[in-house]
Amino acid sequence: LHFKNIVHCDLKPENVLLASAEPFPQVKLCDFGFARIIGEKSFRRSVVGTPAYLAPEVLRSKGYNRSLDMWSVGVIVYVSLSGTFPF
Repeated sequence: LHFKNIVHCDLKPENVLLASAEPFPQVKLCDFGFARIIGEKSFRRSVVGTPAYLAPEVLRSKGYNRSLDMWSVGVIVYVSLSGTFPF
């Protein structure tokens, strides 16, 4: 997605699907309702997404770019491994 300048803006476990039960299942994303086209050096300021998975800059209305999705992936991994939210 990021190669096409698309930011999902609402990554959370419910939007990450595994395509098969193989040892290495294919990961697919769903629910692109908040997705935006954002260039590498562009920023958005609108608050969209699920609060528990949003980057701090979004919650503070500071502007965000592709890094929003990377933060959300980090929270998903943290929750998957620990069973609790990081904050």
